[in-house]
Amino acid sequence: MSSIQAAVVSALEAVEELRAQTPTSSDEWRGWRLEIVDGSGRAVQVIPLDTHSAH
Repeated sequence: MSSIQAAVVSALEAVEELRAQTPTSSDEWRGWRLEIVDGSGRAVQVIPLDTHSAH
């Protein structure tokens, strides 16, 4: 697994934890996203937070 893939997995787990701790409607997350960036600051993955992630 690459470091980017590991970052995506960790990010999705963190998002699921946040949603479990504060069960709210996805409307409250509308427009929010989590960006994973590489060492130069370039976005390599964007995860929208206004939709439920699926594993």
